[in-house]
Amino acid sequence: KVFESPPLFRSVHCTAMHYFKWFYLKRSAMEYYPQNVMLLCVYFACKVEEFNIGITQFVRMLDEALQHSASTFILGNEFLLMEALDYSLTVYNSLRPLDGFLIELSGQIGQEAAGKLKKNALSFLIDEILT
Repeated sequence: KVFESPPLFRSVHCTAMHYFKWFYLKRSAMEYYPQNVMLLCVYFACKVEEFNIGITQFVRMLDEALQHSASTFILGNEFLLMEALDYSLTVYNSLRPLDGFLIELSGQIGQEAAGKLKKNALSFLIDEILT
């Protein structure tokens, strides 16, 4: 639900998943509830990927019962996430190189063929990142 309204950039999805995985390389799921950490990662990825959204607008996308606890957790644990990421916030995902490759390729094979290839390639990359 968080990824649907407002629709987030693909890069935000990918960055959030990388942050989530990196967080649990240093921390235990027994210490921090994964649902809260995922929301923290999505909010932090929005900031890093320059998808401007305030905390009040972000938590408004959640169920009303979760809004206060989620905003408290997110604002209280941003530095914990940064520490778990070793303050390395840059994520090199494969979406931008794919776009550049397809732009070059579309001149050679045509827009329609490149569009079909892009759809399949994006589907593969998103599935790969989300696993």
